[in-house]
Amino acid sequence: TVQDRLTVEIRRGCTRGCRFCQPGMLTRPARDVEPGRVVDAVEEGMRKTGYNEFSLLSLSCSDYLSLPSVGIQIKNRLKERISLSLPSQRVDRFDDNIANIIGGQRKGSITFAPEAGTQRMRDIVNKGLTDEELMRGVKLAYDRGWRQVKLYFMIGLPGETDEDVLGIARTLRRLQDVCSSWGRFANGRYGKHVLAINVTISNFTPKPHTPFQWHS
Repeated sequence: TVQDRLTVEIRRGCTRGCRFCQPGMLTRPARDVEPGRVVDAVEEGMRKTGYNEFSLLSLSCSDYLSLPSVGIQIKNRLKERISLSLPSQRVDRFDDNIANIIGGQRKGSITFAPEAGTQRMRDIVNKGLTDEELMRGVKLAYDRGWRQVKLYFMIGLPGETDEDVLGIARTLRRLQDVCSSWGRFANGRYGKHVLAINVTISNFTPKPHTPFQWHS
């Protein structure tokens, strides 16, 4: 997808160590760009390009500890109505501080990557994400105004069973049960708002230089 917005890299590398992730293995150690340089780069880029949306790029933006303060500084400097978007992020790091700086005036969709449908499978791939953290993060996004979430999963992972695959469907159903509320629709009718979920399920492909490189 081609996005018409300014993009600035804030972090290179990742400390998480997901066993399927090639970039996370090849770009070690993780290095953060100094917050002041990020703010200056975004401010200059926005003024020179005329964009009203910018994206901060890294393998895991949520692990950039200065993310909330950088977002606030940029919005305070530019003053205009601008919006910040982030690529797929860690749902366990999503909190009120991050919710406050992304999305702008209009809440579109927000993207998370649970990768697997069961706790057992996420432990195998070293995702470091519990069912409770997944539910909490998505529920927080729903409560803060997002009505659509994009979720990325993989199938065919080493050690996977049919129950792990079916766990994806169970996870989606549980999320919709948790993220629903009663209210008035745009057409004036009163009814139940249910979280819309856009799901992408990809086949696992073993990558060189990862712990799973010989698993197929």
